[in-house]
Amino acid sequence: MPYIGRSLGDGVRARYIYAATSGQTTFSGNDANGIALAYSDTLYMDVYQNGVLLKPVTDYASTTGTSVVLVTGASTDDVVEMIVYDSFAVADTVSAANGGTFSGTVSMSDDLNVDSGTLFVDASTNRVGVGTAVPNNPLEISHTGDAAAGGLRIGDPSTISSDTGIYLRTTGDAVIGAAGGNIVFDSNMTVQEDMRITSDGEVTKPRQPAFMASPSGTQSNMADATTILLATEIYDVGSNFASNTFTAPVTGKYQLNASIRLQSVDTDSSYVYLEIATSNRSYYNVLDVNFSADLSYLNLSISTVADMDASDTAVMKFGYAGGAQQVDTSGAGGTVFSGVLIC
Repeated sequence: MPYIGRSLGDGVRARYIYAATSGQTTFSGNDANGIALAYSDTLYMDVYQNGVLLKPVTDYASTTGTSVVLVTGASTDDVVEMIVYDSFAVADTVSAANGGTFSGTVSMSDDLNVDSGTLFVDASTNRVGVGTAVPNNPLEISHTGDAAAGGLRIGDPSTISSDTGIYLRTTGDAVIGAAGGNIVFDSNMTVQEDMRITSDGEVTKPRQPAFMASPSGTQSNMADATTILLATEIYDVGSNFASNTFTAPVTGKYQLNASIRLQSVDTDSSYVYLEIATSNRSYYNVLDVNFSADLSYLNLSISTVADMDASDTAVMKFGYAGGAQQVDTSGAGGTVFSGVLIC
């Protein structure tokens, strides 16, 4: 255990024995056993003459740390003995064998090695790491970050193409697993809300791609396979709808819904249909007209979960077979096209 005083081999108690000469008052240097007198504090020393304990100041002076001076000179062969107790203090440390608690700040001038690993703090980058060096380590917590990472990362993601583990950046991508494999969350890590789970378990995604649009006026005398004009955007999260067309921002499954109100449907037509046409395939709702007179109003609707690749498009169409080109539609009658990315 560390202490102030002599080395552990000398102990904390020392005994010095001198055989006096006639009239001798000063005792110093090596004693009868060849041990040089030394003391650090006179309060921790006892002086005996022929076995009688002497009184400090009254009987002797001890101020130098290396000598004792009697007030009255000794007689020949008097035995003058000093018992010295070194002053020491128990160090305020945590036990290496049993552990303990630090109640104040712990400062280190070098890395902390734990079971052959290294816990380090890099002052130049404000990074704390576990491993061998910066940035090649399994755990890194950064305040300012570097060009490739920042924030919190577990693994060694020096670039987005080699990310492993968990990788959160102050800007750019957030990755779990390896880029191109496992799970990758590709998002701008600026201050924004991408998903919320409430205390009741409701999940909302305010940035999830979604749209709804309707006509701004009447579209008259539509021909077969006519694209419905949808100039009024009700909402367009992600700005993926334009010119009557929805463009998928990412590959996924999209819930697409279309509804149309038809006016002046010719009874001579053999059928009418509503179509959602995507880059991959088309989805239809076909109705056999077969009525005794023209229909003033007719509603058709269709809903599907469409598989779409990134940049695939989807439009809403109307068509018919036979009869006159006289069918109209308008937004006021419930014509609407909508969709949302679901997975």
